[in-house]
Amino acid sequence: MNINWRFLALCFAASIILLACNNLNEVELENRETEMLRNRVARYGEVIEKDQLFFVPTSQQKEHAIAQGDTLLLYFTLYALTSAGEQVLESNEIAIIRTQKIHPDSITYFPIPYIIGKTPWLKGINTGINLFAPSYRSGWLAIPYRLGFGNKPFGRVPSRTSLLFHFSVADND
Repeated sequence: MNINWRFLALCFAASIILLACNNLNEVELENRETEMLRNRVARYGEVIEKDQLFFVPTSQQKEHAIAQGDTLLLYFTLYALTSAGEQVLESNEIAIIRTQKIHPDSITYFPIPYIIGKTPWLKGINTGINLFAPSYRSGWLAIPYRLGFGNKPFGRVPSRTSLLFHFSVADND
């Protein structure tokens, strides 16, 4: 059996180049997404960037310790950032529910309990609440697709969809 080593070396080099180009495209897509998210939330105020998330506080509170197992009462709206614009996925904020005509059987008008470290939401939402809720009563959180629904479509959300999450912490009184 006669092996053409030059041909094998050429094929190997071509596959390395294709992998490198594919990785560059992925990096470029992530860079574009990062810039888009930063710009999207910057319209609400000064952006705080941490752990691949972009946060703009809309109110500040006296910093308090939040520990695993503590319960926060949250009002929230979750948006998908699609090519068609911001699409409301879920909300319990009355103004959003009324303007977006969300079906009343699928929502609640009351703040929902969020238990630190136990509520099974998306990784980006959990990380954002843990990072920012101790210092801010409300804000906008931009979530890259990797920390949201990822590479797979979820219901009416296309794959690789970035998210925007608005939350406000209700008083626990």
